[in-house]
Formats: sequence, C-alpha cells, structure tokens
Amino acid sequence: MAALRPRAEENAGRAEPLLATGLSRSRWLGSHVAVALTGGTVLLVLAGLCFGVSGAASAGDGSLVLELTLAAAAYAPALWVTVGGAVLLFGWFPRAGAVAWIVAVYALPVGCLGPVLRLPDGLTNLSPFGHVPRLPAAPMTWTPLLALTAVAAGLVALGLVGLRRRDLDTT
Repeated sequence: MAALRPRAEENAGRAEPLLATGLSRSRWLGSHVAVALTGGTVLLVLAGLCFGVSGAASAGDGSLVLELTLAAAAYAPALWVTVGGAVLLFGWFPRAGAVAWIVAVYALPVGCLGPVLRLPDGLTNLSPFGHVPRLPAAPMTWTPLLALTAVAAGLVALGLVGLRRRDLDTT
C-alpha cells in the first residue's frame, strides 16, 4: 500500500505543487519508496520477534527469539521485489498501479496452500516469496536473497527512469 501512495498523491493533485519546487521527482518518489521498504521490513522483523517470543515462551527455548526473527527478516528481499514492481508500474504505467496487488494476492494462497495441494514448483517460483529459504527448517542460502535484492533495486531504478520520462497525470 505504501508503494502505491505516490499514485494517490498524483491523483489528488498534491504531487504537482511539490514537484514545482526544487524537489526532484527522484527524491519525491524515493521518499515514498524508502517508507515502503523500511516500514515493510520493520513489520517483518517485529512479526518475527513476536513469533520468536511466543515460541520461546511456549517451548522454553530462548534461542527461538533470534532464530524466528531472522527467519522473518529473510522475507524482506521478496517484499522489496513487490515494492519494486509497484514502483515500476507507477513510473511507466501509473494507471496500472493496482496490478501490483497481483503479486501479493497470488503469493498468499500459493505460498500457504501450495505444499498442501502439492502444486508444482513452477507455480511457487512465480512468486518472489517462493525463492526465500524456508528458515529455520531449511539451511540459509544467500544466493536467492541477493538475487531478489538485485531484482528489487533494478525494478525501483526502472520505475524512477519511467517517472522522470513521463508527464504527471493531472486529470
């Protein structure tokens, strides 16, 4: 939702007066992207911390706090890819911004029900969340997380290029 906020600002006519000042489009969009990336990551870490605390309390194992917090944080690069996709759509195709929700809507049932329904791995791999190591049950692998981070950075960069090239939608 935070990644789609610039579109709401543009539609409401609040972006144009800001961008008429010395504020660049990149800095304006970058501030929104920073909030989406940071806020989403903080929420992931807090959720992992809560799972860790409750798991440690019920199992009597204090190591679960850090273990489950880090397991939740491993999903941050996949979250960043969804933000990057929203930024890309906003930069190049602002009216198609709602399409960014497809990633989240698809990832939830496939990620949760995929193993139960024994869906093919190809369907899981269509979601960025399907590439995250299944910590703490599986070993940590950095390659998919680094690849997701690179994809997210590329999507954000392409979105910034698109925003710089297009006119603001003032209707």
